[in-house]
Amino acid sequence: MCGIFGMWNRDGRPVDPVALERATRRLYHRGPDDEGYLLVNTRSGRAIHSGGRDTPRVLGLPAVIESDGKGFDLALGFRRLGILDLSSRGHQPMCTADKAIWVVHNGEIYNYVELRSELSALGHAFSTRTDTEVILAAYREWGESCVARFNGMWAFAIWDMGQRKLFCSRDHFGIKPFQFWHDSGTFAFASEAKALLATPGIPAKPNWPIIGDFLVHGLVDHTDQTCFDGIMNLPPGHSMVIGAADKPPFRYWQISANTNQSGPVGLREVDEFRSLLSDAVRIRLRSDVQIGTCLSGGLDSTSIAVLISRVKGDEGAQFAGAAQKTYSACYQDARCDERSFIEEVVAATSAHATYVYPDSAGLFEDLSNLVWHQELPFQSTSPYAQYCVMKAARRDGTVVLLDGQGSDEILAGYVKYWSEFSAALLQAGQWRRWLPEMRAYPARPPLSLFPALRATMASLLPPRATNAWRAFFRRSGTSMLVSRDLVRMARPNRGEVRCDLGDALSSALHAALFSDLQPLLRYEDRNSMAFSIESRLPFLDPRLVSYVFSLPLAARVEDGWTKAILRRAMAGLLPERVRLRRDKMGFPTPEATWLRADDGEFLRTLLDESSVRRRGLFRWAELSRLVASAVDPTHNERIPELWRCASVELWLRRFVDSSSGAGAST
Repeated sequence: MCGIFGMWNRDGRPVDPVALERATRRLYHRGPDDEGYLLVNTRSGRAIHSGGRDTPRVLGLPAVIESDGKGFDLALGFRRLGILDLSSRGHQPMCTADKAIWVVHNGEIYNYVELRSELSALGHAFSTRTDTEVILAAYREWGESCVARFNGMWAFAIWDMGQRKLFCSRDHFGIKPFQFWHDSGTFAFASEAKALLATPGIPAKPNWPIIGDFLVHGLVDHTDQTCFDGIMNLPPGHSMVIGAADKPPFRYWQISANTNQSGPVGLREVDEFRSLLSDAVRIRLRSDVQIGTCLSGGLDSTSIAVLISRVKGDEGAQFAGAAQKTYSACYQDARCDERSFIEEVVAATSAHATYVYPDSAGLFEDLSNLVWHQELPFQSTSPYAQYCVMKAARRDGTVVLLDGQGSDEILAGYVKYWSEFSAALLQAGQWRRWLPEMRAYPARPPLSLFPALRATMASLLPPRATNAWRAFFRRSGTSMLVSRDLVRMARPNRGEVRCDLGDALSSALHAALFSDLQPLLRYEDRNSMAFSIESRLPFLDPRLVSYVFSLPLAARVEDGWTKAILRRAMAGLLPERVRLRRDKMGFPTPEATWLRADDGEFLRTLLDESSVRRRGLFRWAELSRLVASAVDPTHNERIPELWRCASVELWLRRFVDSSSGAGAST
């Protein structure tokens, strides 16, 4: 929805208004509709509310750069993307009527309507139709525990004048980013690292151990550290307090453990799941701007598209236009193309469909901007397809998009979870069910008994041993390309988030939500915000997630079908060919074909000998042989390794070599 920035010189140094505006403007793409600033003397309580060149004139705010900043040690900056209450009343930083509490907020609290009614009954008055005003009232009523009542995606910072503290919070699953820098003198936070890097004293210095994790193990966004040394992520489902009594990041919400893994999943459970998912879609249609849908041919996004049509027809949800708008990435390469499935859903929903066709020429042309927006290396070229979808949606006037992220992580949508499912069956004592399920599971090639037993036993090991086992195989190829120093720095268990939820599958999916899903959420946030679009994810409604984790194993996998309860819930709603798809593409691109374009010129130019030897990150002899052989279609299995090397080189050139942190997107 927006971009937020703030800094507190806790040693009393004055903030620089020019630096404040410069850092906040780095987030222009996240909020082109408005900007606002607050300067605070945390000792006296004196505050100045200021504006900038994009602030509505009706507010009559002085320009922030007209202040010399003397006497002000705390500053908040804000860029707005108008979604709810498009008037100037939605301006931020927003405060309570007595100006004692201020907030900068990025995201949406979807249940703000219900919370506003509850708070009104408790005596709170409201002057806007925004969810941000509800956050202020909720904080005043319930304090730091207010976040436990929110259903949404958010990253916000509340300045409490009376208690002289900054209360910061991030949503349950980390959909919205909150990054911060904290040393002995300064605490600074922002929606994106590029704003922090525009702040004096915060360098664009590589965090080599985290880069090693990426190159050797393919891990990124798996810990609260970033690839920028000293810049941290506030973890999902956490809050923190900066003030007289600091509170380091603390968890305010967690998923409850399963208690009954062996029971059946009946019609009651299926109906409840459908009801929760439908309501998750319904409240995510609350908007004063045009809404659309990201649509692939998979089960997740197609389910959302169908449910939108039902909600729209039943409740008259606001859409700008008569038909639901869908946006899809397609390819001439049939191995990556899902148009036949997409078209069935478009026909079933009478949607207005837009198709984009990403290609290698577009990738190489847009790559610098893509890296600038993503800010960290990325694991494949898949984010580019999403980037193209977002670009098309914004060109069409769509400002909010619903997407299917999160379903695989709560419903075991990937075949890679079969070993944990197998182990969970044994843990639950379902011996008779184990072998039929293993034979029916949609893995390729078909599983034999011995590999099934071996992988199952590995899943029953302690989490660190399981991770080390998998990391050994994951690093076997790439580690041959990477310098020995980086290999030694890489740690597959760094940032381990797995907890015991009572069975191997639930524990693995919990880890996936807070580790594997994090880079996908970053891709989603940065790609959508690159074009000033808000992306909403119904499958990550905390009510739905909690409910799924309370159900038996059969809700996830049954008779070899993944996402069993979703398939049952969508019976009669989705076209059967889509509902009963066995294959799963994910979000693929013809990556190998793209990187072979012009005989691999892109890779050969990027990873040339002078660059590689200057960096000292890669082993030139091995890398040069692999680059030379990349044009050979029989070497497809090494393309992901080459891309990781290329992605790190691109990131270093865009953010580190220039020494400017994050120059403006071009």
